Amino acid sequence: MVLPIPAFIVRPGFIRAVIGMILGGVTIGTAYAALALGEKYIVALLCMAIFGLLFGGVRGLLLGLILHVPVHLLLHWPVPPQTADFGTILVALIVYLVLVPGGMVTHGFLVKRFIGAGIVAVLVVPAYVTFLIPFPLAPGGGVVQGSLLILAGVGGTFGFLWGIGALAPGASAHEGPTYWAAVEAAQKPRFGLREAIALARKVIPPLIETFRPLIQPIAVAVGVTLGLVFIIFMIATNPIVPVSRLQTANEAASAAAVTGDKLVAFIVVTFVVIGAVATLAIGLALLMRYANREVNVAKEMKPEPLKNPPWPLRLADFVISWINDIFSGLRSTFQR
Repeated sequence: MVLPIPAFIVRPGFIRAVIGMILGGVTIGTAYAALALGEKYIVALLCMAIFGLLFGGVRGLLLGLILHVPVHLLLHWPVPPQTADFGTILVALIVYLVLVPGGMVTHGFLVKRFIGAGIVAVLVVPAYVTFLIPFPLAPGGGVVQGSLLILAGVGGTFGFLWGIGALAPGASAHEGPTYWAAVEAAQKPRFGLREAIALARKVIPPLIETFRPLIQPIAVAVGVTLGLVFIIFMIATNPIVPVSRLQTANEAASAAAVTGDKLVAFIVVTFVVIGAVATLAIGLALLMRYANREVNVAKEMKPEPLKNPPWPLRLADFVISWINDIFSGLRSTFQR
């Protein structure tokens, strides 16, 4: 495993080691800060780290931690606590629901290409939104400067060794890490722009054929839902003919008053519900398409006569299978 740095700045020794040291220190320091702060920071860290480890091993874990650095910066700045200011609310929505999930999907694409991006979009991003909004985590104890410096130093040391090539296969061999890195790169299948275009030409037409009938029903359902929500919202906030009597002078406790926190929660819940319905419809469409394809394949198969061996052979097969099941159970029991 060699630090992936562009070829124009790769030199044996100093530059590569310094870049790895900076990258390792910032990455481990940011991960520690996320664990210490808790709340939304630790949710994003765990989503990216766990997915990377499960689907990409050590490489995926390191890539997730590295990509977590810009995600952590987005969550930490420039999004202050939500107020009634429209610009602040808009920035918070863009960061929480667009940029951070976009970073997670990018991580999945780099680990497992389109399959990874799809898995992240279906599993990791909803998990992030779920823990971010309905089940927010408690805040942590805060960052300790001494611990931050120690862990950043450990990460910088690891990055220095990684950058210089100490973790590469054959680092102590006569050929050197550069040779082994070239061999490792040559063994990987090439996936460039031409391959991506060919894959898109192969995959996109069946997807269009599958999703085209869903566009009109989803558009109608979304339009009706948004229309009803708008009507209810206008009735509830009507200043001319109030639908309910004022119960409190505190806007945060009033059901009729619209504050920044309430508006953000309302918009998020609306988009989550509509997105869940649309995702369920897309999943059902893909499942029916797969089932329809299997049914068509089964229809095209030629019928074969049912093979019915004589009863002594059937009895012998039953006895042998029965004994085999007994021994398999005993073997698994003793192995445990």
